[in-house]
Parts: sequence; structure tokens; C-alpha cells
Amino acid sequence: MAPELHSAMYEARKHLSASSLERYRDELFKLIRLHKNAEAAAMLNKFGILDHLFPDWDHDSSFDSVLVENVDHFLNLLTEGNADSSGLNDFDVYAASRLGNYKKTLKAFFDQPLALYHNRRMLNVFAAMANTLDSRIEVMQSWCSRLAFSCSETNFVTGALKSFEMLKNFEAPASCTDVDIYRYFRSYKESGIAGLILFLADAYRYQDVPNAYKVWCDRVVFVQNMISAYFTRYMEVIAPFPLMSGHDIQELLKIPAGPVIGQIKNALIEAQISGTVRNMLEAESFVRLEAKHYQ
Repeated sequence: MAPELHSAMYEARKHLSASSLERYRDELFKLIRLHKNAEAAAMLNKFGILDHLFPDWDHDSSFDSVLVENVDHFLNLLTEGNADSSGLNDFDVYAASRLGNYKKTLKAFFDQPLALYHNRRMLNVFAAMANTLDSRIEVMQSWCSRLAFSCSETNFVTGALKSFEMLKNFEAPASCTDVDIYRYFRSYKESGIAGLILFLADAYRYQDVPNAYKVWCDRVVFVQNMISAYFTRYMEVIAPFPLMSGHDIQELLKIPAGPVIGQIKNALIEAQISGTVRNMLEAESFVRLEAKHYQ
């Protein structure tokens, strides 16, 4: 950049409040669409624009664009990547080999808009960008509101970051069961897919720690199991049809409607997923036994 342009950019900061935040939001998403988000975020930070878009972020930690860069990398690798592996390292190659079969499915998922021109891909990058500034969910919600996000956009961004925070504390990611997968997507729904990308992007930075490749392979297998269940076994694992409805449970137990009915119904669904309940007779027996826990 020429020195005059630097000066002009710094001078322009005092005029940021002259335009609506919706305008800045849309300009930010235009930047995100260029797929150079680590550089863009660093430049926005340099000229103080991030402070305008994301006020009161945690300045105790220095701005780190690595997560943003890695999210860009994996969204490209898993949805747009080409057959040329010359520029890929062993971590990339393993991820591509495990997740390459879902490339078209993931591309369709992330390219689907949630509001106007903002698709899930852009919102996943936005979540990464905001998370580098402050990981508190209540702060994230206030930023989404400030930038006039729709409810679906806000839910997607905050859900992605909630699932990401949970995944970072998951001790044995490769050993998930179908019930684990059901519980994960019951909590985070479609935003759980974006959380998995954030999880990979974060893990990708730790390639120099002891046993890094083994840990990476375990995490990729975990992500593969999650993605496979969501896109190929949705009605079996993610949203199976319960053998008994809430009304059926209420009639069987002769108890009024309330939260207990929902808890028993959810336990029944988990039993169906695990295979311990396979027919209506077993379902009724399970419900009667489960109800004793609430007496």
C-alpha cells in the first residue's frame, strides 16, 4: 500500500459511524466471498475496523487469524479441492481421503443461503473470525444482533461456536457411538456441521506437538463418523421416527403432559438408536421402566 492510502484508511476511521451497520455487514460478507479471509481480517484489525464491527472484544489476547485461515483452507479442501495433491501435507491428504466422498454433499450444504446472500460457508468463516476476538457466546449474540443478522443466521453462528467449544473438550473423539452423534446434533442441529469444520481447523494448527498425526487421524475419523451419519443415515440416527409419540406415552402411563413425557420420549429414541428397543412391545416395556426413574 502506498503511504497516502495508509493515511487515508486511518483518517477514514473517524467516519465509520456515518454508514449503517447493515452496510458494513454486507461489505464484510463481500470480503468473505473472496476467500482471502485471514489477510482481510488482519487488514481490518490493522485499520481499527474490527473494533467498529465487534466492539468490546477481548483485547487481552492478540488478534490471531490462524483459525480463520484454516477454516478457509478446509472449506476449500472439502468442498472445492481439486485432484492435485502436490501442495498438500500429510494432514491434508488424510482428511481428503477420509472426507472426499462427501465433497458434493458438503458443497451443497455450505453453499445454501440462510438469508439473502449469506450462505453457510460465509457464516462459518464469520464465526471463525468473531471467535478469534472473543469466544463468549453472549458477546457473539450481541454482535449478530448489532449487525442485524436474521434469527437463522444468529442461531447458525452461535450453534457452530457452542459445538466447537464442546468439541475442543471432547477427550476421545474417535470413539463416538450413534447415541453420541444423536445427542450432538440434537443439541446443535445443522450448525453442528460448521462446528466440525471449526474443530478440524483448530486441530490443524497443532502439527508440531508430540503424537500430532495420530491425534489428527482420530479427529478426522470422528468428523467422518459425524458427517456420514448426518448425510447418509439422517432418519436412522439424527431424527429417527419414535415408536411412541408423547401422546402415546401419556396414555400408556396415565400421567399429565409435562417435561417428564419429553424426557421419556427422548430416552426411548436413544434406546431405538442403540438397538435395545426394536418394536412396539419393547417400547412399551421400556417406557414403563423408564417412568419409574421419575417417581
